[in-house]
Amino acid sequence: MIVDERGPHRLSVRSTAKLNLFLEVLGKRPDGFHEIETVMQEVALFDRLEFEAVPGETRGTIEFSCNVPGLAPQGANLVERAAALFAKEHPIPSTLRIRLTKSTPAGTGMGAGSANAAATLAALNELFQTRIQSQALESLASRIGSDCAFFVRGGAAIARGRGEVLEPIELPSRWFLIAIPKISVATGAVYGAIAARLPEPSGIRTIPRAALASPSAALCANALFNRLEQAAYLLHPQLPRLADAIERSAATPVRLTGSGGALFAVFDDARSAQAAAERAFCDISDPSLDRLLVASSIASHGGPMPIAASPAAPL
Repeated sequence: MIVDERGPHRLSVRSTAKLNLFLEVLGKRPDGFHEIETVMQEVALFDRLEFEAVPGETRGTIEFSCNVPGLAPQGANLVERAAALFAKEHPIPSTLRIRLTKSTPAGTGMGAGSANAAATLAALNELFQTRIQSQALESLASRIGSDCAFFVRGGAAIARGRGEVLEPIELPSRWFLIAIPKISVATGAVYGAIAARLPEPSGIRTIPRAALASPSAALCANALFNRLEQAAYLLHPQLPRLADAIERSAATPVRLTGSGGALFAVFDDARSAQAAAERAFCDISDPSLDRLLVASSIASHGGPMPIAASPAAPL
């Protein structure tokens, strides 16, 4: 969560997105989820959340609105679920109004919904001065979704289990070219499709820590991996065609993040990423491409203000 504005009974924040630089699926768990090992990197793509506590009105009432109609059934949006969970643990002394302005689409594998939920918990903790410590906030967030705990702390981390067991790591500052397709990928469908394609124990990949932490983006790019990629590509043939086109134009490996469908490539600096984005914009005429973005990595919420994502071109 990045705070933009504070005021009496008001708080405006930005919630971020993430990329999976590495993602291996180890097998099916007894609880029905999949055991994963992944490296997540927070990036400067933002949704905006505005919170207002209205004194004197009905205590504990939560009013939610969003700029994307029908994003989720009433009460099912992760922001609403996070606010309801917070209110259950720490009763809200006023009416709470929340406005979500989405910029990162759903079904991209960038965890924007999970980030919205984590930002909601962190924002309410500040707004109502409940002084919940980070570890307790992470525990609360993990009850909402597998990726939510990561966004409480942000930065970069290895995530295990369902994604809730976190090991913070240090990674170099990077820049990313991110392609947003015009399709929404269902996470459940991708995990369902991978069931018959899980690796044998001898084929399980381990995290290439040295390559991902290398100062060279080229070495990092060659180490990127996503076990879900093949399943997502089989379900959505537009994705591998788009990935191949971007890879030819950008001259660097392109990978899927999460269960998809956003695609990304990694670069050393903003100039290289922007130049690749401009080439791709000129070269690619794929109707499945919605837009191209260039975004910086985020080291931590406690670090300097990240550089916001910029469009490569107005697609």
